[in-house]
Amino acid sequence: MTYQIGQIVPFHYTRSVWRADIAPPQWFIFHVKSQHELPAEAWLMRNGACEAWHPTEVRWRLVRGKRRKVKYHAALVPGYVFALLDRIPHWDVLFDRAKGKLLHVVSRDGIPLAIGEDVIEKMADVRNACMSAALPSPRQSASAWATRQRWTPAVPWRGRWR
Repeated sequence: MTYQIGQIVPFHYTRSVWRADIAPPQWFIFHVKSQHELPAEAWLMRNGACEAWHPTEVRWRLVRGKRRKVKYHAALVPGYVFALLDRIPHWDVLFDRAKGKLLHVVSRDGIPLAIGEDVIEKMADVRNACMSAALPSPRQSASAWATRQRWTPAVPWRGRWR
């Protein structure tokens, strides 16, 4: 590309997303639009993230009020994507090139907050426990079921068990 004298060039086109220095891989949490986790995850993977992940669980829903059920994957943490970055990005360039796919990174006092590998492993363990746990029968109470699994789920009550 050729430049002319007096031409205004946005700085983010001249800078790379990634800084030159290589850092140890760290997990960051990105806030995205709700139900836009998959496009944000794909964009991060295309643009240099080592790994991008949003935890999901399998749920069932009724189709048009009929008795037929359809399986789908629902986000455990809606609106958030976890990404493993092996290089430190220029945050302003990253968000500018994302064009609204990434809203912001979870930070403290303006500094992006990296989370440990152990937190990601715990989230994966919780997800696996949710997937393998048996659902309570209509006669069991949800609280007794939750104490056996050693975590407390939010069970919506809709009047009666179906």
